[in-house]
Amino acid sequence: MERKSLLRDTKLSIKDMIEGIVEVYPGLSGSPEHGITFLNKYRGNKTAILTGGGSGHEPFPIGYIADNMLTGSVSGPIFTSPSTSHIFSAISILSKLNKGGVLVAVLNYTGDQLNFGLAIERAKAKGIDVEKISISDDVALLGTDMAAIIGNRGILGCAFIFKLLGAMSEEEKSLNDLKIVYNDISKRVASMGACLVPCRIPGCSDLLFSLKDDEVSLGCGVHGEAGISTIPMGKVEVMVGQVLNKIFESEVVRAGDRACVLIGNLGTLTQIESFIVARAAKMLIEKKDIIIERLYVGTFMSSLDMKGFQISMMNVNQRDNWVHYLDTPTSAFGWPGTLYSYMSQKPVAQSLTRIESGEEQLEGPKLTDKESNIFKTAVIAACNAIRDNKEKINELDSGCGDGDCGTTMGYFAEGVLARKDSLPWKWVGSCLMHLSKIAEDEMGGTSGAVYSLLLAGAARGVTISWQEGWTAALQTLYTHSPARVGHRTLIDALAPACETYSSCIVSGKNNWKLCLKQAVMAAKTGCHNTSTMKAKVGRAAYAAPTRLKDFDAGAFAVTVWLQAVYLSLEKKTRRNQQNITFLFSNKSALV
Repeated sequence: MERKSLLRDTKLSIKDMIEGIVEVYPGLSGSPEHGITFLNKYRGNKTAILTGGGSGHEPFPIGYIADNMLTGSVSGPIFTSPSTSHIFSAISILSKLNKGGVLVAVLNYTGDQLNFGLAIERAKAKGIDVEKISISDDVALLGTDMAAIIGNRGILGCAFIFKLLGAMSEEEKSLNDLKIVYNDISKRVASMGACLVPCRIPGCSDLLFSLKDDEVSLGCGVHGEAGISTIPMGKVEVMVGQVLNKIFESEVVRAGDRACVLIGNLGTLTQIESFIVARAAKMLIEKKDIIIERLYVGTFMSSLDMKGFQISMMNVNQRDNWVHYLDTPTSAFGWPGTLYSYMSQKPVAQSLTRIESGEEQLEGPKLTDKESNIFKTAVIAACNAIRDNKEKINELDSGCGDGDCGTTMGYFAEGVLARKDSLPWKWVGSCLMHLSKIAEDEMGGTSGAVYSLLLAGAARGVTISWQEGWTAALQTLYTHSPARVGHRTLIDALAPACETYSSCIVSGKNNWKLCLKQAVMAAKTGCHNTSTMKAKVGRAAYAAPTRLKDFDAGAFAVTVWLQAVYLSLEKKTRRNQQNITFLFSNKSALV
C-alpha cells in the first residue's frame, strides 16, 4: 500500500519547498527553479561554504544556511544529485557575494562527486576561486573493498563540518586555511546509522528494502540503502551499542578522549525516541572513559520517512577552538544547538524537589489494627481487580481515546501494591492523601489528575464519615472539571453510586452491606447508560459518535474497583461480622 504523501511531482515539490522556505525565512534568498538557496548579503572578503545534493534529506542542506554555518546550497530531485548547470549557477552567485572564494563541501556519493566536480571545473575555467572538499564520515563500510575503492559515504558528520567551517569563515579564514582545517576534521569524525523501518519514494508503494518487524538494519545509508547487517530488535542500549562499537572500531575516539556527539533522526523517529537514544549513547560513551563536551539531538540529515537514527562523534582533543566554534550562535533552522547546549547548571544548595525529612504528620480518623487491616484488604482487592481488567478497560478506551486507560489505571494499581506495606492504613485521611499522590505520580495525564483530585477530596471529607468522604471526592472534582452525569465519563458511574449509598445511609437503615451493594448496582446502571451517551467532555468529545458504541472506559473501571471493594468487605463479613460492623457503625471512628 502506498504511503500517503503530499509530494506528487517530485521536481515541482522541490521548487515549492524552496519557495516556502524563503517565505518563512525572508533572510534567505533562492532560485527555486534551480534548487538554489543562499544567504543574500555581501560578505566582503569572507569565504563562502556551499554544499548540496538530492532532496529528501531535509533539513540538510538548506536548514544550515545562516551566519556561522553554510552560505548556500543547491538541491536536486529526491535522492538525485543536482545538475551541473545548477551547481555552477550557485557557485557563481556566491562568488560575487564572497570575495574570499567558494569552498564546496561535497558528500561522497558518485553522482554528487561527478556533478559538483564538473561544475567546479567550469567555475575554475571562468576564473572563480573555488575548491572542493569531500565528506566521508560513514564508518559502516570501514575495512571493506568497496570503501577502499570509492571511500566512505558522507552522512551525519557533515553537520559538524558545516558548523566549524561556517564559523571560521565568519572570521575571514582563507579558502586554503579552511581546506587545511577540514583535512584535520575529516580524521576526527566518524558516524553510523541504524534503520528500524525503511523509507518509501513518494509515488511508490514498496519500501526501498525489506526488513522484518523484529530486525534492525545496521549501517544504512541516507538514500534508502539497506545496511551492512541486521540485528534483532531489542533494547535501545543494545542497538545504540552496536552502532557505537563500529564507531569505536574506527579509533577516531579512544578512552580518555574528549568528544562532541550528534544524535540524528533519520526521518520519523519520535522526539521521545531520539532523546532515549541520546541517553543510551551518553551512558555507553562515558563507560568507555570518553568525555562528552557537547551532545546534540535533532533531525540533521533525514532519509524521507525512514525510521532510524545516526550517531556521529568528533574528537576534540586539543581542539578547544572547535568547541568554541560549535557554540557560536547561528540562526540556521536545522542546527539544534542553543545556549543550553553548553551552559552548565551549578547545583542549587537544596533540591527543590526533595521531600523534606522529618516525621510525617498523620491525619484523619485513626482505625484499630483490625479495622486498618480490613481497609487495606479492600484497597488491595480494588487494585487487583483493576490489574485483572486492564485489557478490557483499554479495549473500551480505544474507541475514543488512545486505548491506554486500563494501562494508566494499572500503573496506579501497581504503585499502590508496591507500597502496600508502607502506607499509613490506620490513619485514613493520610492514607488517602498518599493514594492521591500515587495517582498523580504513577498515572499522570487526565486520569491521574482525576483520581488524585477524587482521593484528595475524600481525604478531607472522610474526617466526618465514609459517606462524606465520597461526597467530598466528587465535589472536589466538580470544582476543577466541567464533567457531570450525562457527559459520558467515570462520573456517570461514581456519582449515582455515591448518591445511592448516601441516601441509603441517611434513610436510617444503617446497613452498610445493603447500602454498598445498592451503590454497586447504581454504578453498573450508570456505566451501562454511557453506551448510548454522546461524550461532552474530554478526548472522547472529539471522536465521531459512531466510534462510541460501548461503555465508557472510565465508568467501567469504577464498577470494577467498587465491586471489588464490596466483595472484599462482604467476604470479611462472613469471616468476622463484628469487625466489619464496627468499622461501619456509629461506634467506629468513621460513621
